[in-house]
Amino acid sequence: TNSELYSDVVISRDGAAIATVAGDSATFTDATSPAGVSTYGIHAVAGGLPSATVECGVQRPPLAVTNMVCDNSAGGDGNINWTNPEPWTEAHVMRDGSIVAILNAAETSYLDTLLPSAGAGTHTYSVRTFVDGLNSELSFCSVVVAPSQVVLFNCTETPQGVLLTWTNMDSYDSLAISREGSPLITLPGQTSDYMDETAPSGQVAYSIVATVEGSDSGPDTCALELPPLQITG
Repeated sequence: TNSELYSDVVISRDGAAIATVAGDSATFTDATSPAGVSTYGIHAVAGGLPSATVECGVQRPPLAVTNMVCDNSAGGDGNINWTNPEPWTEAHVMRDGSIVAILNAAETSYLDTLLPSAGAGTHTYSVRTFVDGLNSELSFCSVVVAPSQVVLFNCTETPQGVLLTWTNMDSYDSLAISREGSPLITLPGQTSDYMDETAPSGQVAYSIVATVEGSDSGPDTCALELPPLQITG
């Protein structure tokens, strides 16, 4: 509030003048205010003489990073990129809510080399920046890690048919078995064997693919040769 008629009003931020406005002004908006804690000062000028300075403090959290993109197509590592709308002094990179990195400069990317060991499925990254102990809102992006394929996939002839066995290397949603390139059956994800009672004679090839959250593993294969059925009658 102005106590009298002034010629000018001078606004300062952290001890440096940033604007001089008309003497009858009663408001000012700092469009270039930095994130963090700032001290504003205001003094009036009348007849060429300045008044005492009145100060107030402002705390502005940093802006959230923008254009955040996650990718794991190059070797399986998590490659996270973003744009900084303004400077910050510290940033936390999180995967699924847990901190995986603390950055202390204005980086615009982070490579998570431990993503492949985080397990199959969807993983969500978030970034939060800090200035003077004040934090931004979170920004998010996600990647899908394909499951590891099953191992020790074997096919064995038995009197009942062809017994397929394998070892699961992940927690799967489902397992799809094909015979000679055509779908045979889809099984629950924790199944570890299957009896094919309708296998034809001759060379027979099988493959198995694991799925987690719509992402498929690589196939594992096995093959065997079945003799024809004996003549009856």
